[in-house]
Amino acid sequence: MAEAPQEERRRDYEMSLVLSSRATDEERDAVIEKVRFLLNDSGSEVIEVSLPKDLVLAYPINKERQGIFRMLVFRGRADVPRMLTEALRHEHTVLRQLIVDHIKKAPAASFSNEKRGSDDESPPAERSAENEAAMDAQIEEAVKDI
Repeated sequence: MAEAPQEERRRDYEMSLVLSSRATDEERDAVIEKVRFLLNDSGSEVIEVSLPKDLVLAYPINKERQGIFRMLVFRGRADVPRMLTEALRHEHTVLRQLIVDHIKKAPAASFSNEKRGSDDESPPAERSAENEAAMDAQIEEAVKDI
């Protein structure tokens, strides 16, 4: 019996672009549209596109000291980041690009004992000192065995 083809796993990615400030708005918009087209063509889904943001560069890139920062969040297959990198490699408008796995922000953690449900009422500083003492003891035991 033949198995039905399983859909490839899709991940969320974040693409950061530093675009040339010397390029016109139309040229920069054309790069973003090219990325959107490539993503749609590959079956990926564009989740979010940031607005342009002026950026002062820490060091010159192609003799430019300023750039325009754009970020895109998209969902696609594992081969899509490499395809996008290759497609934009020779774009003169793109100064730098980086694609990483998109990490969704977790809600802020609470450190109060009440919300954690901890029975230990000692302050965090005392607990960390106790942990350090326990780790020191473990290290000394391990060194004795060597």
